[in-house]
Amino acid sequence: MNMADTPIRDIDAENEECRVSEELEPPPLIRSIREIGQLNPVVLLERGGRRTIVCGFRRLHAARRLGRESVPARILGEADFSPLHPMEFALRDNLAARRLEPLERARALRKLGEAGLPRERIVRDYLPLLDLPPRDEVLEAQVLVDRAHPGLRRCLAGGVLTQQSVEALAKRASPLQERFSLLVERVRLSASLQRQLLGLLGDLAARDGAPWGAPLDGEEAGAVLDDPSLSPSQKGERLYEALYRLRHPRLNRARDRFRRRERALGLPGSIRLAPHPYFETADIRVEFSAPDAARFRELAGELERAARSPVLEELFEVEGETP
Repeated sequence: MNMADTPIRDIDAENEECRVSEELEPPPLIRSIREIGQLNPVVLLERGGRRTIVCGFRRLHAARRLGRESVPARILGEADFSPLHPMEFALRDNLAARRLEPLERARALRKLGEAGLPRERIVRDYLPLLDLPPRDEVLEAQVLVDRAHPGLRRCLAGGVLTQQSVEALAKRASPLQERFSLLVERVRLSASLQRQLLGLLGDLAARDGAPWGAPLDGEEAGAVLDDPSLSPSQKGERLYEALYRLRHPRLNRARDRFRRRERALGLPGSIRLAPHPYFETADIRVEFSAPDAARFRELAGELERAARSPVLEELFEVEGETP
């Protein structure tokens, strides 16, 4: 082993065999190196006349971004890492300094497999080291996440989609993964809504024999996504409701009955009646807005007239189905 100020041009920075980090040029690290220099050396593996990075991908990229021509480096041979593989060394070095992000964990586990470590050893030793249950299916899910479409990976890194959602979507074909990643740029889905929405899409595909995700092309889903008056969160909720109605067609019939009876009341359009979204209860929410007292009295009179209509009793009949 030796320490040397090594020219960046002599380092094979394209070899990412031991890369763990997701972001290679984090601004805080660039600022730190600019202001106080590089405190920790890059660790290089010298093998077959080439020098590749084992630890310090971010340090090297930051130095190069700052226009540095060389970096402090520890240069090791393969024997210096024994009995560990250099990838194991890289992972443990990262874990000593910080907690890995989800995408970094997935990448590290995949690369341990590529380095030739037996699967059972990765499950037994490295899943617990990464705070994951030591089960084979957990490793399989992590590898799927690492191979997911870049759009899904961005959604996971940005907190837009949960790990569970990305694991489920990563089992789909790449075009479907991309499509869902584009969808969540337009809507905001809580963790529970993500789980429910994916479940509905799976149920609809199984029931109808249609491609997974086909309901997103439907007229009702399109109307929700294209409605400029809705916030991303509202679009997420309305999209779920639209798919739920498709999954439970009796709800569509209950909604149509409600709208027919609502029209029979003859209320003006400025008075809005909203039933329970799943017709689980007879509750009806009444909304209207009035610019002045005269209009308020006028609309209140319309409601009083509707209250005397026999159709009103039918409006409160619950004929839907529970989820």
